[in-house]
Amino acid sequence: MENVTVQITYDLANDCGLTAEMIMEGDENTLKEGLEAATATVTIKILEDFRSSEQVRRQLRKVRRRLGSGAKSATRLSLSQERNLAYYSEEYPVTIDRILDIENGCAPGNNCLLVISTITALLDPNDDKEEVKDAIVSGVQDSFANGSFFAAVPADTVICPERRRLLQ
Repeated sequence: MENVTVQITYDLANDCGLTAEMIMEGDENTLKEGLEAATATVTIKILEDFRSSEQVRRQLRKVRRRLGSGAKSATRLSLSQERNLAYYSEEYPVTIDRILDIENGCAPGNNCLLVISTITALLDPNDDKEEVKDAIVSGVQDSFANGSFFAAVPADTVICPERRRLLQ
């Protein structure tokens, strides 16, 4: 089975002193794992949405071909009979490849970071690799814009260890 690999980058800021190195090494935080989990969750949702819309498009093309020249007949769209399209597999987990500290343009008291992450999706033989890649990129961008990316970070993710200790 063929796969598609997409690299995404995004900015992140924290006010608890976490540097890129601290996050990559998991030094008193689990933010890297939380961001990987959020990316996987968002990717699964993107691919489910893509699969649903692609199945509908494929079914409609079939219906149009069937009805194109002959008499129009009643045709049901059965999505469950379609094969599995692009999907996420834990066999190819999301990875955070690098995190870089950003010095310029960062608000006082914050640590600003650039996260570079890789997402891999498995393709059905008839999937258009570029369409799947575009769906992932635009879906991830949308998840940042609508807040669903950060909402997908697991609740037990330790971001600011000293604040967590104070709450316990």
